[in-house]
Amino acid sequence: MGDRTERPVNSPEPEESWRARILAEDGAILGAGILLGTETVLTCAHVVPEGQGVLVDLEGAPDGRTVPARVVEGCWIPETTDSHGEPSGDVALLTLRTAQPAGRGATFHRVSPSWHRTVHMYGYPEWLDWGVWFRARLAGRCGLDGRVQMFPATPEEAVRPGFSGAAVTDDLSGQVIGMVVSRYRDEDGLRLSYMIPTETVLRHLPRVRAWVSGGSAVDLSLVSGSVEEVLDAPFAERLVHWLDGTDPAEVKISTVLPGDQHRARTLQRAITLADRELAGRGADPPSAAAPPATVPPVGSLDLAIDAAGRSAAYVAERVAERLGLGLAGSDGEAGTTDPLARLRDAEIPLTAVVDGVDEAAEPAALVDLLGLLAERGCRLLLVFHTPDSPSRRRAEHEIAARPRITRLAALLDEITVRRQQRLRELHLLVTADLRQATTALTRAHALRSHLAALRAPGAGSGPPPLPTPAELAAFERTAELARDQVERAVARLEALVARRDVLRGRLIPFQAMLAAHRALEDTAVAPHYRRAHDSLWQAPCDLAVAEEAVARYIEAVVRRTGGTPGEAAP
Repeated sequence: MGDRTERPVNSPEPEESWRARILAEDGAILGAGILLGTETVLTCAHVVPEGQGVLVDLEGAPDGRTVPARVVEGCWIPETTDSHGEPSGDVALLTLRTAQPAGRGATFHRVSPSWHRTVHMYGYPEWLDWGVWFRARLAGRCGLDGRVQMFPATPEEAVRPGFSGAAVTDDLSGQVIGMVVSRYRDEDGLRLSYMIPTETVLRHLPRVRAWVSGGSAVDLSLVSGSVEEVLDAPFAERLVHWLDGTDPAEVKISTVLPGDQHRARTLQRAITLADRELAGRGADPPSAAAPPATVPPVGSLDLAIDAAGRSAAYVAERVAERLGLGLAGSDGEAGTTDPLARLRDAEIPLTAVVDGVDEAAEPAALVDLLGLLAERGCRLLLVFHTPDSPSRRRAEHEIAARPRITRLAALLDEITVRRQQRLRELHLLVTADLRQATTALTRAHALRSHLAALRAPGAGSGPPPLPTPAELAAFERTAELARDQVERAVARLEALVARRDVLRGRLIPFQAMLAAHRALEDTAVAPHYRRAHDSLWQAPCDLAVAEEAVARYIEAVVRRTGGTPGEAAP
């Protein structure tokens, strides 16, 4: 174990020369690590025995060597748990005895570890000590330290010993966005994998900032200098309810009047505590003494922007950067430098606070952008400083409507495409009265066309006006009614198809009864069989006709054989 072996055929690319394998002094594999700069290695604290030296095998480099290393003083942060058993920490920095050539170290990237982001990692399990790739998709945050669960691409790719300390690399951008920390396996065989995102690493080990790219999630003007005191407890609790999802509102609008320092500082406190990089660390952070209902979950906020004096383009760029949308498209071709264009077709699974919307350099343009973000899946807390500003009035109507319109469009797509196709497929098999369903589909198609016109870019004077809340509610009722009517029709057709199949099956045992009496070609019975068979196998099948034909056939068989229907029951 631990001896260098021939590099596998899926050898890491040169740009991943930062990959390292952590060994005990006897050569046993302890875990993985990530080279930073020329002489620093990041890994998990549980990988490195406290107070002991280790060997770092820089196997990712073309001419990598095994170098002795020790823990950097003050940079071994063991895992701790709070009163609820939630883990925190488990990070460590090592310093190499011999510095490595420049340009081989990794650069961590600040990015939102959003749902379904695909990633990969390279670790050293016991059964394959030269290393193996694993793939995964990011899931939601877990615990109070901002860790993120990873869904393995296959059950065999769940994290196991030998992966702790490995880099988690974003498939789309190629950026390192976190570190593998642990796995969990219960008695039923459930295996879970976890990642420490870049910003959680930074909270525990601030010196790693020297090797990090990407802007902070929170604009500096929104960072709280003190999180211990709660100045406006009701406001703080409402903010927590929205951040933790208890309040499921996709768009929340709030007012912080100029000079209302209590409310302003309460907002800054919630933003600070919800950010992975800024929240207090350890089992006893500064907010530990605060009422729990005023402390948001770490990692429940992805982005906080001070829009005062800023352009819509600035906000769009911050959002694009937070999503990890670079200047190159996912197909590898050069992409647009316009951040708005990059966002227009992207999913935006972020939770964001935008403060000072009405004080932006271009409030109207910013409201347009925020509407797009809401439509693409971004949860938004919009903070205004003037209660009756035009931008607020417009936001209350338009931005809140956009996610509802998106959901409505998705429902209409489901009705008019997938469910309509299912209805057609079933109606080719059996006959039924579908007048109600047809009327419902006609209305759904008309509403779908109307929504498409609303969502299309406008010409000259801008996009067409959005429906009023009352109109939108009426649209939703129309779509829901159409869905219910189509679903009932589908269910009725499926039941008819099932009954047709039962009747087909009933012919078999009665044919067997005839065969036993050598009467398959009996002229008193055969015509009834042909009518029953033809009515069941023709398409579409008229079940009323088929039921009668099968009943007459069974009666004829019983008369001919002297048996009973029960004798032929399948």
